[in-house]
Amino acid sequence: MKKPSLWLVIAFIGIGYLAGGKDDKSAPSTSTPQNTVSENTQQAFGLIQPQQTQRSTNTPPPVAKPSPFIGASLYTAQRANMRAEASTKSQIITVIDKGQLVKVLNVRGDWYSIEYRNRTGWISSSLLTSEKPVIRPAPTTTRNLPVQATAPVRQSRAGQPTRRPYVGTCDCPYDLMRNGRRCGGNSAYSKPGGRNPQCYF
Repeated sequence: MKKPSLWLVIAFIGIGYLAGGKDDKSAPSTSTPQNTVSENTQQAFGLIQPQQTQRSTNTPPPVAKPSPFIGASLYTAQRANMRAEASTKSQIITVIDKGQLVKVLNVRGDWYSIEYRNRTGWISSSLLTSEKPVIRPAPTTTRNLPVQATAPVRQSRAGQPTRRPYVGTCDCPYDLMRNGRRCGGNSAYSKPGGRNPQCYF
């Protein structure tokens, strides 16, 4: 009786082994399939976006340098208009002659904010210069002024009469009127602003 029982045990073990092998072959695989398409191929067809690496930089942004003319004193290169705003359409505050010294307060593009005789305004940078321009004197025009007549110099009566008395002319004080009287103060010699006849030596 011992021999048959041993064979039965061996038979059961063989049947169990065969059944276990079938189950392993028929059981589906639970492992995930490996991706056979490379990432470069997916990037080429636009399936995935390439990762961008951020580059760290320590360079600060550029800082605008202030104009070297701020606070400087410049000359007007020619007769210039000082305006209320930095525009040729702006109101004219005053007109500055050529060669005048102004102080620059601020810069906006091609315009300078200036101070001139306690007044502030804007002027185009093309009208200013660091060197004082040469100012030529304006040509003088001569006008023909009327010649003022000078009063005749009266002759002194200390001399002697230059001639004999005339009658009816009254050029000299010693001339006689038609009634026989001397002309005296009524003569042309005695009246101021009148004729100046030669009556005395």
